[in-house]
Amino acid sequence: KAATKKGPAIYHIGQAPEFAHIDVSIIETVLRKRERGEKASREEIQQFHEVHVELRKQSDEVAKIIASMLPEKQRGAYAE
Repeated sequence: KAATKKGPAIYHIGQAPEFAHIDVSIIETVLRKRERGEKASREEIQQFHEVHVELRKQSDEVAKIIASMLPEKQRGAYAE
């Protein structure tokens, strides 16, 4: 039983990356309209797309940072 009682673990993986703030409220706006069966305007769809692209860029950057901490053979698509 004593082996299962472990103390808290602390992991240090380097400095946290900093990203520009992205206002994601358009995503909620568009999704709520879809739930109600309403159509989003062209402007809303364009804003949704732009936010999606920026979020994808940020998530790719995080994946690259994590991949850089792995052995080279395990980096997959994020190997540089």
